[in-house]
Amino acid sequence: VLAELPARWLAVPPAVRPRGGAGRALVNARLTELTVPPDPVRIEPYRQALVAHVYEVEEVLQGQVSGTRVLVAMWGIRDGQVLPLGRKEGDRLELAIEPMSAHPELRSQRCIESTTDLDLDKYVETAARPL
Repeated sequence: VLAELPARWLAVPPAVRPRGGAGRALVNARLTELTVPPDPVRIEPYRQALVAHVYEVEEVLQGQVSGTRVLVAMWGIRDGQVLPLGRKEGDRLELAIEPMSAHPELRSQRCIESTTDLDLDKYVETAARPL
């Protein structure tokens, strides 16, 4: 199933390519806490930033996730421009996610999150499609 993702999923920003391997999961989830990207002027001198949203995992289709609530990061600002989120709180999505720790290229990136639940495991979204 995961090998077929690029043909049937929404576009993935180039820097968050699937890595595969341990920790990769495919889940059905509901967006419960949306983080709105800030005005790019507020993050200068940075020109890009991830935004992390909280999802309630309704079903694990493949792989494993820890817990029923997860923090999932996606690009919110690229090249000084706010990207359209394409989702709102309450939306149900099928998500391909990988542990943030599997993406060392993102460690130096600014990540904005509005949740107060600091104990959630952090993942990165590599693909998404509405349910």
